[in-house]
Amino acid sequence: MAAAWVACAAALAAAPAARADITVEPADAPVVPVKPVDTGFSTSHRLMFGVRIAGGTGFEYIVRYTGSPPGWCPGAGDSCTRRSSFFGDVELTFAPAGAVEIVAGIRYGFEANSNGEHDIVIRPGLIGYLDESANLKIFLILQVPLEVTGELNVGAAPGLGLQWDFLPYCGIYLQAQATFMALGVVRFMAEGSFGVQGRIGPSP
Repeated sequence: MAAAWVACAAALAAAPAARADITVEPADAPVVPVKPVDTGFSTSHRLMFGVRIAGGTGFEYIVRYTGSPPGWCPGAGDSCTRRSSFFGDVELTFAPAGAVEIVAGIRYGFEANSNGEHDIVIRPGLIGYLDESANLKIFLILQVPLEVTGELNVGAAPGLGLQWDFLPYCGIYLQAQATFMALGVVRFMAEGSFGVQGRIGPSP
């Protein structure tokens, strides 16, 4: 009997050592999908209506030719250079696509022009954004100004600008534009403006 107890004690003493040699592989942890963190918001103008309000000024070069109204460049001969009248723009916009915006508005000159009148100019055109989804957008603009003050005049106004959309429905912009008109009198204007745009439409 004593020999049996000794054998059992020896077996119990050896059992933990044997179990220690067994390697247990950890179970694979479940894979949990991680959603990307949205750190910003969309500023695309797609299908949105907007209003742009801006003010600015610049420089103007005027050339009179045969048949031009006599009031332009008084006392300066057939040409003159002057500061452009300080103006205000009110424009409506609609973006059929995120990178393209249709614009139509009116410009009013708060100061008299060289002919002694306040400019009233209708300005339809297009705006193209180089990166529609960026908060800070570079854009190109082309408008067809139609001056309805006194003698009718028409021309082209290409330009470029930088817009910061700090909210999905609102942004501010700087714009530089050259305007050339040659009906009745030649007017070349290089002007800059600062404005704000508000938009309504589908949630971006």
